[in-house]
Amino acid sequence: MNFYEINHLQFLESRVLLSGDSGLDTKDPVDFPDLRSIVNIGSDASYPANFYPAVGLLRNSTGQNVPGHCTGTLITPQHVLTAAHCLDADRNGTVSQAEINAAVANLYFTTDYGANVVGSTAQNFKVTAAFVHSGFQVRRNTAGDFIDTVNDLAILRLDRIATNIVPIKLFRSAVPVDSVVRLIGFGQSGNTAGGVASSNGRVRYHGVARIDTATSINPNQYNPATYSHALDEKNESQSRPGDSGSPVLVYQNGSDEPFLAGVLSYGQSGPEPDRNEIRIGQRSWDTRVDLYLNWIDGILAQNPPQSNVEIVSQSNITTPQGSSTQIRIRYSSPNGQFTSGFPTPKIAAIGPNNYVNTNPRIGLVIRAADGTTLTVDYGFDGPGGVWNANDNGSYQFVTLNNQLPSDFPNQSGYTQLGTFTVNVPVDSQIPAASGTLPDLTRGGAPEQNIRVIYSDNFGIDASTLGNNDVVIRKTDGTFLTSANLLGDNTRRDAGTIQALYTFTPPGGTWDSSDNGTYQIIVRGNSISDTSGHFVNQTTIDTFSVNIPAGSLHPYARLLTQQITSQTRYIDFEVVYTGYSNIDVSSISANNPPFGAILVEPSQGLAEVASWVSSTPGSNATTVTARYRVDFVKTWTAADNGIVLNLQLFSDSVRDVDSRDVPGTRLGTIKINIGGGNDTVRPTAVASVSNVNLSGSERHLFQVAYADNEAIESTTINSSNLVVVGPDQQVYPVGQSGVNFGENFATKIAGYGLDAPGGSWGAEDNGMYRLFLLDGTVSDINGNFVPGASSDLNPNDALAEFMVNIDPAPLTPPITATVIAPDLTISNQQYYQFQVRYRSNAGIDPAVFGDNDIIVTNNNGYLEFAKFVAVANGYSTGTSKTVTYRIAAPIDFWNTSHDGAYEIHFAGGEIPTVVDLSGNELSAGLGGQFNININTTPLNSTLSSFVGLVNGNWWQSFPTASHIFPEAQSTKSPASMIRLSKVGDFNGDGFDDLAVWLNNGDWYVGQSDQQGGLNFALWTQWRTNDVKEIHVGDFNNDGKDDLIGLFKSGTRGRWWVSISDGGRFSGVHWGDYGKYHGIHSVHVANFDGVKGDDLAIIADSGVVWMVKTSNHRFQYLNSHRWDITHGFDYVQVGDFNGDGRGDLLAVFGTGV
Repeated sequence: MNFYEINHLQFLESRVLLSGDSGLDTKDPVDFPDLRSIVNIGSDASYPANFYPAVGLLRNSTGQNVPGHCTGTLITPQHVLTAAHCLDADRNGTVSQAEINAAVANLYFTTDYGANVVGSTAQNFKVTAAFVHSGFQVRRNTAGDFIDTVNDLAILRLDRIATNIVPIKLFRSAVPVDSVVRLIGFGQSGNTAGGVASSNGRVRYHGVARIDTATSINPNQYNPATYSHALDEKNESQSRPGDSGSPVLVYQNGSDEPFLAGVLSYGQSGPEPDRNEIRIGQRSWDTRVDLYLNWIDGILAQNPPQSNVEIVSQSNITTPQGSSTQIRIRYSSPNGQFTSGFPTPKIAAIGPNNYVNTNPRIGLVIRAADGTTLTVDYGFDGPGGVWNANDNGSYQFVTLNNQLPSDFPNQSGYTQLGTFTVNVPVDSQIPAASGTLPDLTRGGAPEQNIRVIYSDNFGIDASTLGNNDVVIRKTDGTFLTSANLLGDNTRRDAGTIQALYTFTPPGGTWDSSDNGTYQIIVRGNSISDTSGHFVNQTTIDTFSVNIPAGSLHPYARLLTQQITSQTRYIDFEVVYTGYSNIDVSSISANNPPFGAILVEPSQGLAEVASWVSSTPGSNATTVTARYRVDFVKTWTAADNGIVLNLQLFSDSVRDVDSRDVPGTRLGTIKINIGGGNDTVRPTAVASVSNVNLSGSERHLFQVAYADNEAIESTTINSSNLVVVGPDQQVYPVGQSGVNFGENFATKIAGYGLDAPGGSWGAEDNGMYRLFLLDGTVSDINGNFVPGASSDLNPNDALAEFMVNIDPAPLTPPITATVIAPDLTISNQQYYQFQVRYRSNAGIDPAVFGDNDIIVTNNNGYLEFAKFVAVANGYSTGTSKTVTYRIAAPIDFWNTSHDGAYEIHFAGGEIPTVVDLSGNELSAGLGGQFNININTTPLNSTLSSFVGLVNGNWWQSFPTASHIFPEAQSTKSPASMIRLSKVGDFNGDGFDDLAVWLNNGDWYVGQSDQQGGLNFALWTQWRTNDVKEIHVGDFNNDGKDDLIGLFKSGTRGRWWVSISDGGRFSGVHWGDYGKYHGIHSVHVANFDGVKGDDLAIIADSGVVWMVKTSNHRFQYLNSHRWDITHGFDYVQVGDFNGDGRGDLLAVFGTGV
């Protein structure tokens, strides 16, 4: 074969077909049906490439049978890398803006995750932007003959991110000659033996090729920016027309992860009319990716992938239930902002009868290791806690955009995601309880297990199971105790639930002194169905104890509580304890099929466990036995939640006196793969104050649970605690509140103790002991907080408190005055007000918090006000003024929220506001305010005058051009101020005034859009060693922030006070090398992206470009000014109209 005869060049694709109304002369692609891709030597077939979903078609339609015209590769979840000439519709060797516009109007990227043939299941992504390398060119000689292409790269931005396709990473080094690479492309296939094979350009094929030394078709035209490969070896493949833009993939160190090293550009084919003939020696050239990394990275940095929210699954509600996992949402942040430190965002539901729920229950939370995705299961409680027939209808669920990371496009309001329906039939049936316990004739066991079965026609609410559901009572009245739920309560609602409870026998072990008849009683109002109907109190069984004197049998206790690592074998340990030595030979003698322990999973068939070892290996009073059971499967994270129930058979294990361990349910083992091998038990600390004031009905307190990993929040409920009073009466404790949802290392739960007589009085005086019951609160790995046993030994009390009420009426020693102006401004996210507390004993500012104030109205609004700041908050004093705020019911305050609102002091009910003598603020109504939104604000495009005179800010707000009415007066927070700054700190489009007082307090006067300012305390700064205080929107959220340079040794430390619309939060934004040595600092958006940046002019003349990146600064040494003759009048402005800030200065030379 004469190589010269096939030395004819053509591009490897038919360019993107453009619509007829594009205004371009769009020629039809030549011989498109005859083009082929990934061809092979001999008779080898082309190979479908199922496992490369990141490689897709570029075509101008989403039709199932429409073939592609180019190939492209996902390099981010939203960007495709391809060849520039794919957009060259008129084939003149350049890409015009009109051609880019036409491609954006018509082009799609199409791929299929699960199949190599792009068909009905394919995903279609619309191209919304195209970035063509500015140096792209088809080079020709003076005669017009093709030489080569240069800079043949383009990046396409898609309309959304591809959430279930992993992008292919760029290979950032050169590929050595003789390296074997993989080619992936769409189009026709073929081989040298069979000629041209017919296909429709919808199949993804792959093959291998070897990189060689020919960098250009023209030996006199060296092009180091390309790789080449030829169809000249056995088993080698080659690209053909239809493959332009296809990836050249390499692999490293035996890994199966591909890297993108090149992009197919052009190649050889035969002369006309045999242009489509496949011949040995034909060659293709690829643009090297490693030489264009700066261009690619720059485009991606300026056009990052957008974040995304998608519904993975959802379900409707058709049965009565308190809450269920109704909605699974996947959030995608290509910038990786969903790290472990980012709070799980909430969604809201809106529905009939003014239903609004912004606090869903959060279940499963899965974070990608790199923070790019977050999957969350949400469930919504029905009105009153339970969904029932009265709630039937359609409900919307929406994102709360202010809880999403900064790379999400909309940072305010909400975005509708979807709907769910409630269609619950009427339920009138009460749930039932049953259970049995055989009579006991052998003593010695220190605990007794009971299985109780709850059933209901719709479903048992599993969250209501807990301790104190079941009571065991001896009929002669000499013994009464509550049973504890065995294991953590992670059950799901179901029509039938089996629960295992345990209790301690009288005196600690069963013996002959305990003989008699006992009742098993399920307490009324303890277990509920999903409709809110509670089980009636009932005796479900009686059992007798008839133990001969001296009969003390050994007993068993299960040690293993969960399986945390992927495994085939379930290994567990059981401790046997006797009153004489355990016969270890009786343990080892029990193996399948007649073993000692039956293991029954909640899903599947039971198996008998095999004995593995005993420690010690000789007879002893306590022996730990290790067992193994094989279910002939591998347990993985997909099995998480399955519970294994263990039953010990009687007459299996004995002591040396031939007394056997009674048959019993040992307990459960939970499958929790990935849960860690944590054995550290969590802790509990109670915060409970004394009761000194009469009249309150419930005494509220908090318990902080802490763990080295995380507390299992579902185990926190009203059955965790009991209180023993001065009369030794045991009082139940009600649960006041806990942040259910995602499990955290620290969970703070609120509880309440109702006054014995309805309200606290002098007759209740005495000491009260608070007990946390053992085995009730656990961490996520099944380790329980140590607690008190059922005998409630005073030494095991979690905390003590006194009720010490003076019979004489008391005058409150601490008072509070509400300062709450009416709200008339629309589009405000928060309403802020102040409370001035006074006490002659003095008040420590540390006592104030989020539980001080409750705000209500007649339309069902009830919220605890959030603490913002306390004036002069670093010292105690007899008078302290505190700023609080409340959020609008949804989004922003508007006319639908108009009405009167009441401000209540939580006072003695939640003892947070106390003076230095321990006096608590009394509960009660403190004041009120009105929401009365003015719908006719002034013109925000006109500027006003503002000035401080005699302690008042005077502002003249124009009503029209050149018309300034008489100035309005607003009282200043102080007559003397250190500094004032102007900015739109709440993002409403109107400038506000921030003033820094001599004591370090920052007050912000928000414009009321009517010519006035409403001042409130937003934060405090220290008062010394702070300079370069400026205003800018540094996190790009539409609200201005404050920044200051704080001295830290010899360095400067930038702190940004980030505004959330109602207060500032301090964030460390980076350091500067020298605190002293700055000539001036200037704020503007100097790079044209994200938030505001700084330009720092050092005393040396160096100009630093300090770019913000939403949470820190990046320093770039921009240039150095010659300041030999000095400079002045530095100004900032966009002097060249490119949308970026510039600097202007006048130098001493006159320049």
